[in-house]
Amino acid sequence: MTSSASQHDPLAMWPAVRISDPGDLLAAVPALLGFPPQRSLVLVCVGGPAGTTIGPVVRVDLVLPGELSPINQGGDDFEPFVWGRFDSLTAPVLASIDQLGELCARERVHHAIALIVDDRIESLIGPDLGPGPLFDNVNFGGDFCGDFDGEICGDAFDDPAEDGRDDDFDIGEVYEEIADALGAGLAAHGTILVGAHITMEIAAGEFWWSLLGDRRTGFLRDPGSSTAAATNVLHGRQIRGSRAEVAAVLEPGDPLERIEVAKLIADAAEAAFSARRRAARAGTKDAHSRNELVRVLFQVENVATGAVLGPAEIVELGVALTNVDVRDCALVLATGDQADAAEQLWLTMVRLLPDPYYADAAALLGYSCYVRGDGPLAGIAFEAARRSEPGHRLANLLDGALQNGVSPQVMRSLADTSYAVAKRLGVILPPPRHD
Repeated sequence: MTSSASQHDPLAMWPAVRISDPGDLLAAVPALLGFPPQRSLVLVCVGGPAGTTIGPVVRVDLVLPGELSPINQGGDDFEPFVWGRFDSLTAPVLASIDQLGELCARERVHHAIALIVDDRIESLIGPDLGPGPLFDNVNFGGDFCGDFDGEICGDAFDDPAEDGRDDDFDIGEVYEEIADALGAGLAAHGTILVGAHITMEIAAGEFWWSLLGDRRTGFLRDPGSSTAAATNVLHGRQIRGSRAEVAAVLEPGDPLERIEVAKLIADAAEAAFSARRRAARAGTKDAHSRNELVRVLFQVENVATGAVLGPAEIVELGVALTNVDVRDCALVLATGDQADAAEQLWLTMVRLLPDPYYADAAALLGYSCYVRGDGPLAGIAFEAARRSEPGHRLANLLDGALQNGVSPQVMRSLADTSYAVAKRLGVILPPPRHD
């Protein structure tokens, strides 16, 4: 992995994974995202001399026309659509296209590929998509013409009237229109959409095909054997089975430990806040913060040696992180040799601390995941921090950067501010690690 971005090639900051076949690219998506997407539009930015180097990869929800309107989930109102116009697309998809265009402009991305993963196709054409009679009669919409025997029929995706919609709903046209709108949106920001490909599910043996007049089709290889998956294994990154499995990482820990922590936290917090007020009145605020920071650094070192912290230590650390100077200095741990130990500690704290005390640990956990490239877990950690404390400034800042596609390498520079704060407190922080 390159540790710094080239001024002329913004993709130099991303992992050097090169994939040339659309099927291989689709199979690599779970490794690139950290989980297999469902009902999603995925934008893969590409670059390098041959145009096959993977850059930023961003996933957004795919809300199709004709679905129940979010404002009336219990009624019969559906998202409106008008064929042949980009405003036929749903508002969430149009907003996502704008966001993706801005990301590409900011990262100076010149080329991108769209990947659509949507199992809703199966409900219209059946589960046995593949060579055979059903396959021969499938129309994939637009200008598609597959490289297989059999006559292509134009009615396979027509939505039956009994589904509750009055419109003649051709789902193939929806995907073509999404690709067209995305291409236009990216072009407005100087990015060329060089391909669009679609599959029902990213799994071995699943059929994929192309949009925008591209005739290529095929069957997916095992995602676990992709080049990107191998790269993840090399760098110790985990691929989870779903986004729900990612969220499960933050599920509450042992109930008895949580009860013990809850018993101790209120008194510990009051004592710490009182001590900080006395230090501020006495003019020793920095000295007091220095002691709290040193305690946090000491416990991270303990975890690195394999120590298991008890409820009292978890409470002490949870309270210490409510000191903004201490929390901001702790950011740098995500970029140093003790990054794994620090992340393990933040995760333990998130699982054991009650509201609102786990918000700071969740923000630090999210930052740690962010800078090592685990965007899905980072986003869920930031969500947890904001749920615990809605106005949490650090979590809001980091989540905003993540949602806007700021690269992990750029976010590493945020930890530079930690050194200035630590210098004021009189603490020498560990240096960043250069991979």
